[in-house]
Amino acid sequence: MLETLFVGLSAILAIGMLAIIMLQLLNDREDVGNEAVKIEDNISLILSAYVEQRLGLLETLLKGVRESLPVEGPTQPTPITEDRISQLQSAMEDTLSAVVILDHQGIIRASSHKNRLVGTDLSSREYFKYHQNNSGMGLFLSGPINTVKTKEPALIFSLRVEDARGEFVGVISAALRLSYFDTLFSRLNLPKHSSITLLLNKGIALARRPTVPNLAGTDLSNSPALIKSEQQGEQVFEAVAQLDQINKLYVSRKISHYPLRINVAWSVEEVYREWTVKAIIIGIVTTLFSAGIITLLIVQYRMNGWLRGTHEALNQANRELQLQAGTDGLTGIANRRRLDEYLNSIPPGRKTALLLLDVDHFKYFNDRYGHLAGDTALREVAHCIAGAVRGAQDIVARYGGEEFAVVLAQLSPEAALQVAQRIRDDVQALAIPHQDSPHEVVTISIGLAWMDENHMASTGGLIATADEALYLAKTQGRNRVVLADKPCLDAQKITPPFQQAAS
Repeated sequence: MLETLFVGLSAILAIGMLAIIMLQLLNDREDVGNEAVKIEDNISLILSAYVEQRLGLLETLLKGVRESLPVEGPTQPTPITEDRISQLQSAMEDTLSAVVILDHQGIIRASSHKNRLVGTDLSSREYFKYHQNNSGMGLFLSGPINTVKTKEPALIFSLRVEDARGEFVGVISAALRLSYFDTLFSRLNLPKHSSITLLLNKGIALARRPTVPNLAGTDLSNSPALIKSEQQGEQVFEAVAQLDQINKLYVSRKISHYPLRINVAWSVEEVYREWTVKAIIIGIVTTLFSAGIITLLIVQYRMNGWLRGTHEALNQANRELQLQAGTDGLTGIANRRRLDEYLNSIPPGRKTALLLLDVDHFKYFNDRYGHLAGDTALREVAHCIAGAVRGAQDIVARYGGEEFAVVLAQLSPEAALQVAQRIRDDVQALAIPHQDSPHEVVTISIGLAWMDENHMASTGGLIATADEALYLAKTQGRNRVVLADKPCLDAQKITPPFQQAAS
């Protein structure tokens, strides 16, 4: 009693020490995660503020171009307008691909590339149709699309142009190169497997570091990260990145005034790498230390229990092995080995009946429905046979392939015949479809042999007689039970005539 109490208290102390260390490690992990989120948040804040400032400058310059247009519209841009377009292109040379002015029909009337794009029809562009059908004078962002001149992907920033009467007369647009963001993001030194992604709020990818070929325009709205940030409104979360399938710690930030979002994501594995190494070392050392203390205190106490447990486990394993060795892996009933052992153990003179059963036309069943369906059918037939046999000394076994065997103890031939007929009826009642059978369902044929105290036989003789009865059942049309009209005798071979149970 005292020994048990002493061991229990020692174990509680060791477990308590482990718990304290685990709590400290978990707190350390939380601190590491918070520090990573803080850094990611600062990166996203700096990037979003810079992008917002650049886009704000672009919007201001575009509005200045619009104000310079003549009141009748952009059909004939003035020199002032053309100068402002050139100034806008020069001021944001590293950012813009082109600045164009469209008339009310979508035809380019002025371009930052002088006359090279003038006359091009852009009436099919999304932004032109938007301004044509919406009276709002604010900035509209669309894309990404490939620019007319360079064919590189770009975001389009556009403004509606109206005349003095408020009628639509054209559009001013600027194409912002998406490669600009790739260059911007490349200036940052990020941890391994980390990423920065710029997206439209609706989940369309625009730019990413590390770069992904042909990423612009990819719909990521159904990715785990976008579901959490857009649909669930989370700003800090863990999710598996759709593009590289790496679990990452995300900080997602919207860019004010524009339908854009920046996701900064660090690999969770990299964030916690140092902490993981530290936790593993501390965990191993602490566990070994605690285990050593407990082991020294309870080694003798546990030895006896271990021996008892080992002995019981071995006994249980032996029982399971014996059961598995005698069980058919497909059907779960006894196998041929167990059947042979059972037949060889029958006392001389005991009244015994042997049924050999064969699934009719089973080869055709496999050819039509496949071997998986065949295995399923065999399992159902086996369970059906087992359900019809209730004697404590009886055994149902898989004899081989589609053949089964049933040994009935202490039954007369007539009673065994009734059991066999019931099995045949029950299998047919399963109604397992079999188009290649005359009955259109799975059926079985059964041969029945028997012996008693006055007619003793060996296992081989009993099986041979039942097999001959089964053969006759097949030759007479299958789906029937045939009972040998004589008991099995080793001294003579049982031959027809046989008694046949009506199908």
